Amino acid sequence: AAWAAGWFVVILLVVAVPNSQWANLHYTKFDSREHVGIGAWTTCSRAFTEDASYMAPIPRCSSVQLASCFAGLTGSCAKEGFSSAGGANTIYEESWSACKANCTTQEWFAECNRIPCTGSSHAKQCYNISAAVLRPYHVTYREGQAWAAGSMCRPNQDILSNALALAHAGNLGITALIAGIVAQALLLLYVFFDGRRDM
Repeated sequence: AAWAAGWFVVILLVVAVPNSQWANLHYTKFDSREHVGIGAWTTCSRAFTEDASYMAPIPRCSSVQLASCFAGLTGSCAKEGFSSAGGANTIYEESWSACKANCTTQEWFAECNRIPCTGSSHAKQCYNISAAVLRPYHVTYREGQAWAAGSMCRPNQDILSNALALAHAGNLGITALIAGIVAQALLLLYVFFDGRRDM
C-alpha cells in the first residue's frame, strides 16, 4: 500500500510541478484576448509571440460611440421576444466586441441595461456578457511597450510582481519530488533485502 501511494504522490508531483497551469487567465470565445498559463517559474501565452503595448486609459465613451456599437443589438431588440430567443447571446457578444475598443465594459453594461428590449432575459443577457469578460483584479493603465515579440513562455520575474513567492513554492515542489523518489528507492531496497536489515 505504501509503495502504491508513494508512486501516486510522485506522479502527481511530476505532472503538477513543471507545468504552467498553477493558475490561468481563461477568456471566453468572443473575447479576442489570448489565454495565459502561470507556472512556478514561467508564464506562457500565445500573446507573448507578438509585440504588445500597455493599454492607455480609455476616455469616457461618447453617446455617438455607444449608439454605433449598439446599433445591431438595438435593431434586434425590436423583434418580438428577442432577448429570450435562442442564439440571442451572440448579438450581445457582437455588441460588446464592437464597443470594447472605445468603451469600458462598465459603460457597455450600463448602456445595455438602459436600452429597451423585448423578451424577459434582457437584463440577464447584459449581466452574462459583462460577468464573462470582467476579472476580479486591479487594472492599471499606462503607455509604452509591454513586451516585445518572442518566446511563448517568459520568466515570471518579467511578468509578475509576486514571482519570488511562486518560485519558492515551485522549489518546495521539487524538494518534495526528490524526497518522494528517494523514499520509493529506499522502500524498494527494503523489499529487495526482504526486511532482513534494520533500516
